[in-house]
Amino acid sequence: MASLPRAKSGAAPRWLAAVAATPRREWWGLVFVLPALAWKLGFNLIPMANAFYISLTNYDLLTPARFTGLTNYVTLTTDARFGKALVNTFVYAFGRGIPLMIISLFIAWVFARSFRGKNVFRTLYFLPVIISGVVISIVWGLLYDQNGMINQLLSTFGIHRQLWLTRSTSAPWAIIIMAV
Repeated sequence: MASLPRAKSGAAPRWLAAVAATPRREWWGLVFVLPALAWKLGFNLIPMANAFYISLTNYDLLTPARFTGLTNYVTLTTDARFGKALVNTFVYAFGRGIPLMIISLFIAWVFARSFRGKNVFRTLYFLPVIISGVVISIVWGLLYDQNGMINQLLSTFGIHRQLWLTRSTSAPWAIIIMAV
């Protein structure tokens, strides 16, 4: 590893002299970057470090934090609910990600072509981006309701009404379908 050059006794080190000799114009880049760095430090890095420290303690907001080391992580990895949560996360990520990628590529391929009403279809496709996520969630909640449109449609085919969002077997798929 290369060491910094040494200066004569009593003189500033050469690297410090080189920094001080940098033209004033080049310092402006640092001046403009400092607010973003302060934001990143204050709102990302410090909270992340604090969260990591708290994860190594036994802390309940009422008593002082007691350092426990990696005990929380050992407990987490042996908990069956954590494994289930991990599986649910991967099912959601892949169940949403892969179909979304395929559908997006297909829609891009369709819109790359010229056809009548192309601008209308583009507008309809972009509409969910404009509408608030809360409104979309309410609409899907009404669709998945026990007396919602999906259950009404299924009952015409003789299929019993489903509790889409309350059963552990159907809820992940209902949420994936909504997210896609």
